[in-house]
Amino acid sequence: MAALQFEPVHGDVDANLNLARDLLLAGDGPRPAIVVFPEMAMTGYIWSSAAEILPHAVKCSDPVTHAEWIALAKDSGSWLVIGHPAVDSVTGRLTNRCTLVSPTEVVGHYDKTCLFVEDLSWAAAGEMIPPLWDTPIGRVSPLICADLDYPEPIESAVARGAQAILFPTAWVAEPAPSASWTLRAAEYGIPIIAADLIGTDRGVVFSGGSCVIDRDAVVLASNDYGVGLVSAELELGITPTPAKASVRKPDLRIHRLTGSDSDVEPNAVTISVWSGDPTTIEPPPNSPDDAPHLLVLPTTVETRDTWIDDTRAYASIHNSLVVQGRCDSDSGATEILIVTPHSEFFCFPASETSPTVTLLTYAGVHIGVMPNSEFASNTVSRALSILGASVILGQGAHTLRPPRGFDGTRAPFLAGLGQADPTFGHPIRFRAGDANVWLGFCSETESVPSGVFSPDHVSWPRRESLSKPGRWVSQTCALDSSDPWGHHAITKPLIASRNTAIYEDSFETKITSAKWQKGEKAPSKP
Repeated sequence: MAALQFEPVHGDVDANLNLARDLLLAGDGPRPAIVVFPEMAMTGYIWSSAAEILPHAVKCSDPVTHAEWIALAKDSGSWLVIGHPAVDSVTGRLTNRCTLVSPTEVVGHYDKTCLFVEDLSWAAAGEMIPPLWDTPIGRVSPLICADLDYPEPIESAVARGAQAILFPTAWVAEPAPSASWTLRAAEYGIPIIAADLIGTDRGVVFSGGSCVIDRDAVVLASNDYGVGLVSAELELGITPTPAKASVRKPDLRIHRLTGSDSDVEPNAVTISVWSGDPTTIEPPPNSPDDAPHLLVLPTTVETRDTWIDDTRAYASIHNSLVVQGRCDSDSGATEILIVTPHSEFFCFPASETSPTVTLLTYAGVHIGVMPNSEFASNTVSRALSILGASVILGQGAHTLRPPRGFDGTRAPFLAGLGQADPTFGHPIRFRAGDANVWLGFCSETESVPSGVFSPDHVSWPRRESLSKPGRWVSQTCALDSSDPWGHHAITKPLIASRNTAIYEDSFETKITSAKWQKGEKAPSKP
């Protein structure tokens, strides 16, 4: 399996086909079974209008051009996945497409279903889910660039038996191999062959980093910012069966807490996370007077009956909402406690069979509280966001992998963006971006740092705070749509633009109305 990386000549289909031919036929080594081209490899990616790109789409849709692609597949000895614009000869509809050609025929097409902002000036979204293609190496499915920003397309392909994802892309604004790519490979247990553009097109810098990722999210081979093929051998298995992903996830149970002391959402909220010893928690950092303060504490093994009252007192003293878990070391059972400074509290179990979470409104802020164990999948955090949460607080044990580091890139990004980063692939950063929420994460392991993460994991410089053991980490999080970060948390662009016309949710949600409890005697502030 291989990905082809190059910088296309803008608007010159013939020149780009010749460039691809030279790269494919160079060298005398064994030929890959399948080669994936970048997104829009035949024309370049950035176009201002449908009228501007139409002549090139017509050429790419011509049977004569397809015959040239088939001839190239025959000469190279590889099946080719070629990215290009396409036009429907009957309706005139323009799409961002990839086409699979074998040495003898056009095998099939796929039109991008989840459009990026640069597509919107000319392309219509695809109307069919990703196809399954039987190839010499197994059953594969294509996705194109922004399709992988959403879990639904890859989940659809895996659920129907795809053994690998062929991924033409024109990735921007983030170094590659993207942590989004490896995250999807890990959570769905499927290899991804990503072919990216390099260079600059009308001021847009592409990321490069074409790569082959195995089903365990290991990057087997990659090409930072050079021209040519990057290839690796992949074992896809004997039969096309779903890997790690569940076709239909367990029902999600949500405790919806009723009652709130404010119906007006504030402009910001402060989230603070303590990652040290739960028995020696220091006073939290100060929060702006007009920002509600949310504290996430690590799991305690406290067994005294006074645990809830002690936590209520702590919340009252510091005028904050507090989230903490308690674990019974004998049985392993865990419960999560939510306490307000007004002596209200709610406790719920972290179920091992059916995901159980809480959705509440506090001081006008819509908050989801969930066990960290549920971050292994994107389901729960996105469901809470869809139901209106702008903040999610995660607490308890987890099985997340340590962040994948990044060695740096030669791509000409903004200062600092392409530098080496040991926490580049922090899984919670991308869960926050997946769900478009501010996310306070209290980790149980030092290998996965605690932190407060923003609702946009791509924008640079990042708006987040990572912790060090034994210290508070704190972030004031905008909830005002006039602020770029607050805009993501309120308008939820990734959530709002998911293609529900062709992709269905793979889980069911059961919402149970619940009420805050109150102790007999509210703790008082000193």
